[in-house]
Amino acid sequence: MMSILIKAFNEEEKIAATLQAACAALAELGGEGEIIVADSCSTDATVAIARRFPVRIVQLADPQQRGCGAGVQLGYQFARYPYVYLLDADMVLEPGYLPQALAALQADAALAGVAGYVVDTRIANDIDRIRVRNGLSTRAGDVRCLHGGGLYRTDAIAAAGGYAADLNLKAYEEAELGMRLRSVGYRLQRLPMVAARHT
Repeated sequence: MMSILIKAFNEEEKIAATLQAACAALAELGGEGEIIVADSCSTDATVAIARRFPVRIVQLADPQQRGCGAGVQLGYQFARYPYVYLLDADMVLEPGYLPQALAALQADAALAGVAGYVVDTRIANDIDRIRVRNGLSTRAGDVRCLHGGGLYRTDAIAAAGGYAADLNLKAYEEAELGMRLRSVGYRLQRLPMVAARHT
């Protein structure tokens, strides 16, 4: 039913919690699906920790290719299911969220993707403060893009160019995907519930 794509780079402190929550989320859906860790040539124990879980690990061949867009696209090109959830390795899915997100997508064919609220658990720098102040991932309703990851229809991504993210993007990959999806007539929506916690 669903591929959970987790982009990672040197996340040894957080990847275990991310994968535990992703495994639990798939179990809530009856276990049908897969978890793909898209690693950008981590130099710490990220991959060794990920190997302890029932996941598929794919890695960039060249560290020079590192980037947000490259990580997303790396995982996407290995996905095998009709829905993909894009998640960062420093995020933990909220119990109960994925079944409701999937139901929302299945109920409205015009939706390309849905997300929920992303709760920041720590404010460490000015970028964090700006993100929290702007509240882009904590407003419900139709949105231009799914900041902080989300659940997408793979056929909508196929209709919008066939790729989940531009390999050259170092940021704003979700905004670029949102623009492409809306340009072919799809909508995106943020549900009024917590989807993930971000550290």
